[in-house]
Amino acid sequence: MPTGKKTEQALVPNFGFGDLSREEINSVLNQAGVSLLPPKTTPFVTGVQKKRAQKKVPETHRKLKENGAVKVNSTAKENGAVKENGTASEPPKESSKPVETSKPIETPKPIETPTPTETPKLADTPKPAELPKAKPSSWAALLKSNNDAAKAKASSPKAPAASPSSKLAVNGATNNATTQTPTAPTKFMGIADIINRYEPRFNTVPLLEPRGLINNVNTCFMNVILQPLSHCPPFYDLLKTIGQHVVHSFRSKTPLLDSMIEFVNEFRPEPPVNEEVKTDPYGEPFVPEYVYDALRGQKRFDSLKGRQEDAEEFLCFLLDGLHEEMVSVLKEKKKSEEAAAAAASGNGNGWLEVGPGNKTSSLQLTGFEDSPISKIFGGKVRSTLRCPGAKDSANLEPFQSLPLDIQPDNVNTIEDAIRNMTVPEVMHDYMSPKGVRVDATKQVYLETLPPVLILHMKRFVFDNVGGVQKLQKRVNYGAELTIQPEWLTPVHRTGKPLTYKLFGIVYHHGTSAGGGHYTCEIRRQNGMWLHINDTNITPVSERDVLMTEENTRTSETIHADQTAYILFYMRS
Repeated sequence: MPTGKKTEQALVPNFGFGDLSREEINSVLNQAGVSLLPPKTTPFVTGVQKKRAQKKVPETHRKLKENGAVKVNSTAKENGAVKENGTASEPPKESSKPVETSKPIETPKPIETPTPTETPKLADTPKPAELPKAKPSSWAALLKSNNDAAKAKASSPKAPAASPSSKLAVNGATNNATTQTPTAPTKFMGIADIINRYEPRFNTVPLLEPRGLINNVNTCFMNVILQPLSHCPPFYDLLKTIGQHVVHSFRSKTPLLDSMIEFVNEFRPEPPVNEEVKTDPYGEPFVPEYVYDALRGQKRFDSLKGRQEDAEEFLCFLLDGLHEEMVSVLKEKKKSEEAAAAAASGNGNGWLEVGPGNKTSSLQLTGFEDSPISKIFGGKVRSTLRCPGAKDSANLEPFQSLPLDIQPDNVNTIEDAIRNMTVPEVMHDYMSPKGVRVDATKQVYLETLPPVLILHMKRFVFDNVGGVQKLQKRVNYGAELTIQPEWLTPVHRTGKPLTYKLFGIVYHHGTSAGGGHYTCEIRRQNGMWLHINDTNITPVSERDVLMTEENTRTSETIHADQTAYILFYMRS
């Protein structure tokens, strides 16, 4: 057997394991607390000839260094168990026992190493019992388990923090933080990845501190739309998610989206109750000038500032603008995939739909690119035309604000308006495809409904005598809206009706369609209602917000000369 000095000289030359360099090996060994030099004594009983043992020393030395067999077999060697070299001296009293007995060799675990290449099986070494491992079982196993970590320079003690079984803390928190699910969806690969993967969430918005908006040259129609949107949980969560994971660029191709992100950042979470109470319970009013600037960049808003606009028209323009910017981001990233999909989809957007009883109808699809805006606010309405002697013609139309006709005498509530929309309409003297005039039937159903349902009451109607007139008709609405199954298309009907919760109202003041004033009311996350008139914020009770048969409208100073125009509902 070679001496310790010769063994040290034989192992000092620079060598590596595959792609690992000598420096990487030394780094891992230092972290494991292992000496870079081999022991000066033989750490095990080879059971082979001296000349063959010299060739096996480096390999077995690497594989069996870190287990208990090193100390036990080293002790056995010092006690004279090794008879090959004849250097044993002064054996203890129990030295007469053979080394091959299983009792003194139960502690090591030399065979169970996770290395891909196992060491040769020793003939005189029985299978040891399994014991808990405090450290890696061999040098090679240690190098293999930390191979990727060493290359990534992540082999420090912080690396095990991501493991669920680790006891280390993350940013000062306990290991319970590693099991928190909200950290999973925070890994995005840019704005296109967020837009593509986003799904509406409702319980991620804190209680925001309300702030008024300054009416700068007839901008009340915009203020009453921005306020409910800022208190819409899925919309707020979308903008905050993009703002937190996407770096702002001055060459951004989404200026309207960037301005809305800056807008929601103006609303900070309300401080806890135990903090110092402020004299003013609401935040300071501000002017979202950056939103106006972004809107001016679009052709539809060329004459935005300086004249009274329609609030519902502004709402549609704003949501459409955000939707188009997000779709353009997805198109830019997936241009080749969309081209291949368009080539494989055939010609045109028309489909032959097969209904019950194998009855076919011609279905037309228009503009259905998905985006987070359509996932939050977008729904579809199916219009079916039945003409004798021809196939049924069905048309799907998307909406972000569902218009409701409130003129009929039988419409007294929001539910009445939705029900009236689904009543079949007979079209007399309709020209059929065969050139014959017949009585056709047109019926509208709700195809799909969004998580956030916006209802728009058609109060401004055209009169042949006086032009556009405003309907002052009272239409009742409650805190909850129930969508009955018969209002939906048959294929989407379920036994349980859909329920929505009211969280925002836009009012129009005045009797003229060409002027007037807009105010709004919003429901905060804690259930409190606020009446917002530009910079003035007033708490109101839910009784004064709702328009029901039992409601007496006690706060007439707030609600004088106003009519509900737009209702914001969120699925409960």
